[in-house]
Amino acid sequence: MPWSEIQQKHLSIWPHFTGTLSMIGSGLIIHQVLRSPKNRKRVYHRLLLAMSICDFNTSFWYFLSTWPIPAGTSNVFAPSGTQASCTAQGFFIQFGIATPLYNAALAFYYLLTIRYQWREKRMKKAERYLLAVPLVWASGTSLAALGMKLFNNANLWCWISSVPLGCKGSLRNDGVNDCERGNNQWIYRWLFFYGPLWTAILLSGVA
Repeated sequence: MPWSEIQQKHLSIWPHFTGTLSMIGSGLIIHQVLRSPKNRKRVYHRLLLAMSICDFNTSFWYFLSTWPIPAGTSNVFAPSGTQASCTAQGFFIQFGIATPLYNAALAFYYLLTIRYQWREKRMKKAERYLLAVPLVWASGTSLAALGMKLFNNANLWCWISSVPLGCKGSLRNDGVNDCERGNNQWIYRWLFFYGPLWTAILLSGVA
């Protein structure tokens, strides 16, 4: 059932405010880390910096809300973009999976320094992995989704979705692909984003 016009407006407008607040918060953290030579030398602050940069980027694309969705799209308030702008927004929102992965990396940092008493010198050897894994996963899944044409209108913004929105995809349609773009998008949402997200949450809780 489509949203009402007033619901569409609220869902489109609010991300402009929440995205702005998130960018301000992340920007302040970035500023605090970069302005201090002491902070820039510490593994903890470099992990925090990486997470904040990724979050700032994602918040910007959430701030754009429905604007990048192709103009003329029905049941969406203020769509003003093209398929290219929609694809760009979807790409960087998917890249945002790096943020919760960096949060899990920080949880491991706390585990190693507090529980196992790792010193800064030893942590620097592990830093390359803590920094690289979120970036590799975010970049790899974003590029894979780009190649599979998975980035499309998802109602609130552009992300992994199908065209048309109601199509089943080949796995739910006896092997027949009834989607113009984004075949079996629900699988890739879980594989590329929701699965890693919940894994990061669980690992952060355990660590």
